[in-house]
Amino acid sequence: MSRKSRGSGDAMRVVRRGLLRSVGVAVASAITIACGPQPVTFEFHPDEGAVYRVRETEEARSTTTARAGIELERSEAVARMEVRRPDSWRWAFVVTFDELESYDAGVRVSGKDARLAGFIGTPLTVEVWEDGTVGALTGTEAIERKLMGAAGRSGEPPVLGLAFARAMEEAFKQDWAERVAALVGREAAVGDRWEERLEGRLPSGGALTVTREFGFEGWEECGSARCARLVYTDRGGGTEWSGPLERAINDFARSLCPNAQQVEVLEVSLSGEGERLVEPSTLFTYREEAERRFDLRVRLDGGEERDLSRVETKALEVERLNREEV
Repeated sequence: MSRKSRGSGDAMRVVRRGLLRSVGVAVASAITIACGPQPVTFEFHPDEGAVYRVRETEEARSTTTARAGIELERSEAVARMEVRRPDSWRWAFVVTFDELESYDAGVRVSGKDARLAGFIGTPLTVEVWEDGTVGALTGTEAIERKLMGAAGRSGEPPVLGLAFARAMEEAFKQDWAERVAALVGREAAVGDRWEERLEGRLPSGGALTVTREFGFEGWEECGSARCARLVYTDRGGGTEWSGPLERAINDFARSLCPNAQQVEVLEVSLSGEGERLVEPSTLFTYREEAERRFDLRVRLDGGEERDLSRVETKALEVERLNREEV
């Protein structure tokens, strides 16, 4: 065979390989178009032994009748969280605060202050069942003992710290219900939307029933993990309540109207929106930004009606630590 013939044969083989690759790409594209985005199942399978650094900031702005202005509440926390597996049917997440900051009556209070010092370095253990719901929270008693001891030395009652400690269990349950339990077992693909019924916790305790609509917007890298980007909107409220919820709503309204003798709540509505990066295999949230708004229509002292509001924002960032950082 001449050199020219061999060259022609080589050229034809290259052309054929190119054509085959083109056909393969076309077939794969056709399958993807025909079948659509592939679904993923959200499963609660945390990595035992993993350690994370968690940074969370919460802020609330409320309109009140005390003055025609805004009261600001803010808290910032940095904590380490270690994943443990004490039994086959439950998980334990050990949370230790490294930094904590809050505001008390508009004054910044750091974790070194006697009012919050009991939190720093004291581990809290959150026990979570297989379905993602919180079973128990232990460690708050040790925090309360440290707070009382610090108060005895400073002569100042630890009202702020005790309020934090006693609200913490309910807050953990709410957060885990929203971030984990609501997604366990859910199968979804990019572009899907669905609704869940959740509880919207009031600042005074109790909760409103909330309808949350989720949307699966796409995929995004979050550290070493591949995360689903979920967006959501909340809506809820009403004009009739009873029992503990009625007391919680009335307490909430009175906290916004401290100078009124009588506060009658006529209507409450809750709305909100947020975006979250979630690792489907563990249901860990690596980043979240959310806003929630409470609007109240009240009647003061049997006469004047007034619109009040409280807007809460939350920012969460989670980073998985490597061995050198643990």
